[in-house]
Amino acid sequence: MLIIDATEQEIECPKHKGKPYYSRKKKGNTMKTEVRINDKGRIVQVSKSYPGSVHDFKVFKHQILPPQDSKVLVDSGYHGIYRDHKKSVYPYKNTKCQKITSVVKDHNTLLAKTRIKVENIIHNIQTFNILAHKYRNQRKI
Repeated sequence: MLIIDATEQEIECPKHKGKPYYSRKKKGNTMKTEVRINDKGRIVQVSKSYPGSVHDFKVFKHQILPPQDSKVLVDSGYHGIYRDHKKSVYPYKNTKCQKITSVVKDHNTLLAKTRIKVENIIHNIQTFNILAHKYRNQRKI
């Protein structure tokens, strides 16, 4: 079983024109990195960094796909992952026309309780200043 999530790291304002690193979510220039952990809480893979404007799912597509027989737990930013990986589990969203039932709410709660491991790992990475401070080195687009 793999648990996947992406995190963003602040960077200095790029000198070139254009804004590929601007993240609307963080309201600044960032780089995005995907972290994959196993069910025991060990980091399996950390992706290379991408500009902050790149979507989480696009970062997932650029990485090596996990084995088809393994289960993958992701957040709502990875909707559409079932086309690439059949054994993926993600939370269901509420829509205007269709409200979610109590069974779906229980599914989302159980998924969130399992996915909290990757959030804690990302928090630890940022606590130990691995991805916490501003990244000041040169980057290639």
